[in-house]
This record gives sequence, C-alpha cells and structure tokens, in this order.
Amino acid sequence: MRRLSGILLFVLFSVCCFAQGDNIYYIDSRSGSDSHDGLSPDRAWKTFSIANNKEFKPGDRILLKCGSKWSGSLAPKGSGSDEAPITIASYGEGERPVIDGGGIVKAPVYLRNQSNWTIQGLEVTNPAPERGFVYRGGILLENDNGGVLRNIKILDNYVHHVTSSFRYAYDFHPHQFGGIAVNVTGSKGTDKFRNVLIEGNKVENTGRTGIVVWDHIFAKYDEASTGVRIKNNSVKDIDSDGILTYGCDGAIIEYNVADGCGSFREDGGFNGSAAIWCTRGSNCIIQYNEAFNTHMLEGNADGTAFDIDIDAINCIVQYNYSHDNEGDSCYLSMHPIHRVALSATISAKTIRRVYSWLQAEYRLTCRYITIRSIFPKDWIPRS
Repeated sequence: MRRLSGILLFVLFSVCCFAQGDNIYYIDSRSGSDSHDGLSPDRAWKTFSIANNKEFKPGDRILLKCGSKWSGSLAPKGSGSDEAPITIASYGEGERPVIDGGGIVKAPVYLRNQSNWTIQGLEVTNPAPERGFVYRGGILLENDNGGVLRNIKILDNYVHHVTSSFRYAYDFHPHQFGGIAVNVTGSKGTDKFRNVLIEGNKVENTGRTGIVVWDHIFAKYDEASTGVRIKNNSVKDIDSDGILTYGCDGAIIEYNVADGCGSFREDGGFNGSAAIWCTRGSNCIIQYNEAFNTHMLEGNADGTAFDIDIDAINCIVQYNYSHDNEGDSCYLSMHPIHRVALSATISAKTIRRVYSWLQAEYRLTCRYITIRSIFPKDWIPRS
C-alpha cells in the first residue's frame, strides 16, 4: 500500500512539474543552433523558428542574447498563470537584443489570445518604405475573440521606426496600431484585457500611435478593459497620437513624456493628433505627464497636448505640464461627454488655447492652480 501511495505521489509530482514549465530557453543569433535544445546558453537556439512553434508553459522564460539581432517576428504560443507568467527578456552583456520586422511582419513581437506574459528589455523596429493600407506594430498583443485575457506587462523596451497605415481598412482603425499596442479586435463584449502594465518604455518614430490600449466593444457594463496602467514612458516624434486608451474603465496614464507627436500627415488619411488622451471609456485619469512640441500640420485640427474625447465618462486630467504645443493645451470633444474634471494642468507657450471644448452645456469643472501650491514636491517635469 505504501509503495502504491509513493507511486501515486510521484505521478502527481511529475504531472505538476510538466504543467508548470519553469524552463529557461536561450536564443543566440550569433552562436546558437536550431539543432540545440535551447536549455542553456551554450545550447541556445539560433532563430525563432522553434520558439514560434512551441507552446510555452507557466513560469517559462525566453531569453534573447544581448548583442544579437533577428529579422522577422517572435510569436511564441501558450499562456502563463497568475502566479507564474511567461517572460520574454534578455541575457548576457551588451546592447539590447534587436528584432527587426523589416515592414513585412505584423509585429516583431506578437502575441494573440494569450494571458500572463511579461515582455522586457528588447529593442524592436518594423520600418517599411510606405504606410499604404498595411497596419503594423512593434510590440503587438491582440485579443481576437479570446475572452478575458489577463496580466500583461510590457517593460523597459526600446521601440522605434514602426510604419503603419493612416487609413481605414477592413474592420480596423488606424489608431489601433503603432509602437506598443494592446488590442481587442474581437466582436464580442466578453473580449477584454484585465491588468495591463506598460511601463518604462522608450518609443520613437512610430505610427500611427506611440502606445495604445484599445478595446473595440466597451459600452455596456463589464465590457471595457480594466486595470490598465501606462506610466513612466517616453514617446517622441510619433506620426500622430502619443499615448491613447480607447474603451477602458479606470485606466491610469501617468508620469509619461510626449515630445513631437503629430509629426506626419497624409492626404486622405486620419490626420488628427493629440499627445496623450482617452476616449470611449470611463473613470480614466491622466496625471503627472508632460506634453510638448505637438504639431498641428495641414489637415490636423487638433495638435493638442491632452484630450478627453467622445463617450468619456468621469475622466480626469490633472497635474500635467503642457508647453510649446501648436494646438490646445487640453481639448474636450463632447459628443457626448460628461462629468469631466480638469485641474492643475500648467500650460506654457501654447500656440492656440489653454482649454477648448464643444457642446459646453455638459457639466464641466475647470480650475487653474499654480504649480507651487498644488503639484507634489517630488514631481518635476523632465524637460
């Protein structure tokens, strides 16, 4: 009987270990080989071929060798667990590992209908000779009729030169794509993200958007994505919008810097731009951010630093610093929008207006408070 119990315990232990994963897989574009098992630095894989066809387990880590460079896309399968996410990161010393999509892939880092992932410490680019009708991303996570996806962390990446369309095509919107995009593209209100953290990333020369979290179906109770935090990122020289949330409930956008958004326009394209904004959501907060040098090129009626836009409810813009923008410091597009608070957003050398809004019959509170009396002592604009 004791022997049988021991066998059963061994079997249960083996099953648990198999399900959990907790393996480290190494990929080295210089010294690796796809004939290796990938389980140690001296047995690293060379390309993404094996990783893209493997279903990873909770707790697994996929580590890319510093100084390595790949063309194409890293698109591994599988999901982590709440307790044991799957991680993509780097190992070794030297420059960040680089993934160059070359404009021929949807995104150099791409996850579809997957939960509990951390993506950290990479350099990603996806340039193309023209924008056309092709939507592209740098780091792209999609929920395509995938239900509730959870616990996504995108940390400390350098994403640059991503070329994506300004035009409407198929069932997509040009806002949905760009440097870092977390996208709900499914047609059901049950599709959403829970807990998305985008922190410490540097995003430059990307389009159409720098950083975006987008939930296409959001209007009814419990349809919107929740737990979204976008913080301590830098976006610079973005084709259009710097940072955007669409269809989120309770998103927090804070401590970000947006420089030079709205840097491109296209005849026949969607040319409006704002540095940092939220729309089609509720209870969102935009605070402690800095936005400057936002452009208002021909055909772009916005060029604004901050914006609370259509179908936004109970949203707040507070404690931000806006300067040297060609459009407004803060723009409210009320079609409809209600219960909005604007407070302590400092504006300097704004070309047009400090605040502007449409349909002002909706209840609105605006207060102008000096930086010395209201801003936290430990927060100083970066520029």
